[in-house]
Amino acid sequence: MTQYTIYRDADLDGYGAGASQISCSLPGPGYSSSNTDCDDTDDAVYPGATEDCFDGIDNNCDDIFDMNDPSCTYCGDGTVQRPNSSGVNEVCDYPVSSCSADCTAINWTLLSLKSYWGFNSGNANDSWGPTYDNGILEGDASIVTGGRNSAYALSLDGLGDDMALPLQYVTDLLAPQFTLNLWVRPSIALDRPTFGFKDSSQWNYANPFSSYDSGLNFANGSNYQRLQPGLTESSSSSWTMYTIVDDGTYYRFYLNGTEVIDHTFEDGYPDLIEYNPSHANTRQFVFGQSGFSNLLAQWYNGRYDEIRLFNRGLTAQEIRMLYQSY
Repeated sequence: MTQYTIYRDADLDGYGAGASQISCSLPGPGYSSSNTDCDDTDDAVYPGATEDCFDGIDNNCDDIFDMNDPSCTYCGDGTVQRPNSSGVNEVCDYPVSSCSADCTAINWTLLSLKSYWGFNSGNANDSWGPTYDNGILEGDASIVTGGRNSAYALSLDGLGDDMALPLQYVTDLLAPQFTLNLWVRPSIALDRPTFGFKDSSQWNYANPFSSYDSGLNFANGSNYQRLQPGLTESSSSSWTMYTIVDDGTYYRFYLNGTEVIDHTFEDGYPDLIEYNPSHANTRQFVFGQSGFSNLLAQWYNGRYDEIRLFNRGLTAQEIRMLYQSY
């Protein structure tokens, strides 16, 4: 007599789960010869199902969900489901058909956008985070015409001016996860954007997240250096998008939507992120200078635009989508 190993298929999607049973006949409704269903309570979740790229669920049971799944790419780069203006997922299948405005529009709430400085109204207001105060222009910092994606941008002359953030933002930049995304166009050739915690005299101890010409600095919980090479230089003839991601385990760096793989921690230091925020949580975070009050007090000469702070680590595909949206 032939015996069959079967599994309970509670959601009737053709895939079972749980403990095996022995049957003398092939499985009928409610049973399956496969035990690969990762959620036997949902008939839309099973191996080979279409991945919904924004629902927080591993729909196709490959242990990868949402935009991390390789099947999820963006309009102009393959096929993706995205929530349209009615909140319903719409399939964008460029170049097979043209992409609608719903497909190309970015849902900033789903990307966990925390704050946004686009300078679109000719000021330094945070136009996304209503509970926060606005940017503070210091020195000769000004809002000028000629932005990356709008009429205006933040202009700095490299001689002691910056845009400072109120202290509320420090919590976000010392959180377990964040993403800082910004566009810059230097006024001099091959320059780097600078930022950091203001009036710091020590390296990681008081300035745990900063950018200057020779390095990109991160906290390690003690008073010794932990440096990356400096952010990649950008040309004065065009805008460049920088993205710095803290995903809770690693720092990752992107230039124009592509990860810069040679920016690794120095030999001898693990990639695990640690913080010592008690030495930075009373200092303002500033764009346009490195934050240091000593010889590393370097200033940026050029423009900033489209500065966005997210309260989670964005995926590589999400960052590529940000770059492609311009």
